[in-house]
Amino acid sequence: MKRNPPPTKEPNKVTKKKPSKKKVTKKKPSKKKVTKKKLKSQLIKASKKEKKEKGKVLWVPFGSVLFNIRCSGRYDGAFKQGTMANIIGDSSSGKSISVLSGLAWASTMKKFDKYRMIYDDAEFADSFDHVKLFGPKFAARVEAPTEDGEMSTTIENFYDYVMDACDVAEATGIPFIYVLDSFDAIDSDAEIEKELKNREHRKNKELSKIKGTFGASKQKKASQLFRHICSRLKRTKSVLIIISQTRDNLSAMSFVKQYRSGGKALKFYASIEAWLTYIGAITQTVNGIKYDIGVDTRAKITKNKFTGKKSECDFPIYPDYGIDDVSACLHFLVKVGYWKKSKTKIDCKELKFKGTKKKIIEHIEKKKKKREIILFKTTAKAAKIIDKKLSLGRLPKYG
Repeated sequence: MKRNPPPTKEPNKVTKKKPSKKKVTKKKPSKKKVTKKKLKSQLIKASKKEKKEKGKVLWVPFGSVLFNIRCSGRYDGAFKQGTMANIIGDSSSGKSISVLSGLAWASTMKKFDKYRMIYDDAEFADSFDHVKLFGPKFAARVEAPTEDGEMSTTIENFYDYVMDACDVAEATGIPFIYVLDSFDAIDSDAEIEKELKNREHRKNKELSKIKGTFGASKQKKASQLFRHICSRLKRTKSVLIIISQTRDNLSAMSFVKQYRSGGKALKFYASIEAWLTYIGAITQTVNGIKYDIGVDTRAKITKNKFTGKKSECDFPIYPDYGIDDVSACLHFLVKVGYWKKSKTKIDCKELKFKGTKKKIIEHIEKKKKKREIILFKTTAKAAKIIDKKLSLGRLPKYG
């Protein structure tokens, strides 16, 4: 008989317990209250970063310390690298000498040792003694737009010369400061062609064929070309300063007494726009006879992309000396009440000296470099105090 095999026992099934799903409650981030102390510390950190970044940027000086302070807040620079500026003024307001004095100042600074200094005298009126007024360093470094010494006669010439300077800057890494004196002295090729045709018509007495130019083609060209110029200036870290002359506005429907040629292109593309005006003559009496020895000039900054503020300042100019920054700063510090004046003596705290204006100038010139810088820094400090008093003093809107 066959026996059936004994029944095999099935192994005990191990039932795995399913892990219990615990509800994970996400903690909501606690909203930390921003205190005034934290806001202040954040602002201090942000301002330190801005100062470091600003320290890397170069500022080209104008001839006047007060003008520089009004433009940038610093005594030694008015025009930021990579930008364009427009200086407008009357014939006796000292436009050229002021701008060239700025270049002379830059030529004494180490940070501008690599910069080219190009003076485009489109008016062919430069009769300054460069060595006497602006120093031997400037006289040795200043150059014309071309090797042949040619100056701009048309806006097309001017554009080519600036673009050539930009090409050299990109190839060599050497930026430039370019001054055009003045925009009014250049025409456009189209205007010159029209004028040549008109001349032929006048010779042939064909008066009906004579056409007016009115400078419209120059304005159109300016708006087209400045866009390209400004982009190249920024890339090469160069500066362009254009000098313009004022024109009397004869329109009875306008409240503006004066304007400048070139249309709106100059105002639109310039980072700094300033109008220089003649205030009055500086006179000196010798043997009972009055002589004009200089002029008082007022600069009105009507556009400032760096600070957004409109401002003005006054400074004296002497034809045999240039801009008298020491006198201008002394006058400003007394006027705003930072330095006190009793009768004829001024108490100069930072200079640790008290005396008349003449004695103070003599004291400064004994140690010129050191004491002038103290005076200029004090002037910048006084201007900042005024700006703080004029500010709203509120916390940043988007801070």
